[in-house]
Amino acid sequence: MTEESLTLVATHTARRRALTDRRLFGEALRIPFLTFKIIGLIHWQALKIWLKGGRFHQSPPLPESEVSSCPPPSHEN
Repeated sequence: MTEESLTLVATHTARRRALTDRRLFGEALRIPFLTFKIIGLIHWQALKIWLKGGRFHQSPPLPESEVSSCPPPSHEN
């Protein structure tokens, strides 16, 4: 199989529900808990990696001066 023949197929199945005040209120209450769920799952995965012996690597120190890969543009008129 070549890279050109690979295709991503994604589907989403849902049910249509009436948008009532009660349902809207319920969804608004659910959203903060979804955030806590995601944060909890991220930390759960980090704990599993740590228990397997994974190490945390600090970011390297920032350079003393700004680093640029190309010269600044000249402003000649």
